[in-house]
Formats: sequence, C-alpha cells, structure tokens
Amino acid sequence: MLDQTLVMILRDNKRHSHNITINLAVTVLVNMHFIGYWLTIYFLKRK
Repeated sequence: MLDQTLVMILRDNKRHSHNITINLAVTVLVNMHFIGYWLTIYFLKRK
C-alpha cells in the first residue's frame, strides 16, 4: 500500500518536476520507508 502511494507520488512528481517541495517530500518519504524497513530487519535479527 505504501509502495503504491510512493509510485503515485513519483509519477506525479515527474509531471511537476519544478516543484521542489514535492521533490523533498518524496525524498523524505522514500528514505523513511527504507530506513524503517532496514530497522525492522535489524531488530528482528537481534531477537
């Protein structure tokens, strides 16, 4: 579900590439998504 949202935002972003705010928001969302993903794996492996 989150991935679909990111894909939609990224597609939207290509049409409005001049919008720096959208670029920053997408970057933050993608980074949070991957950081959360790796943290989850890290904590699961520790247990």
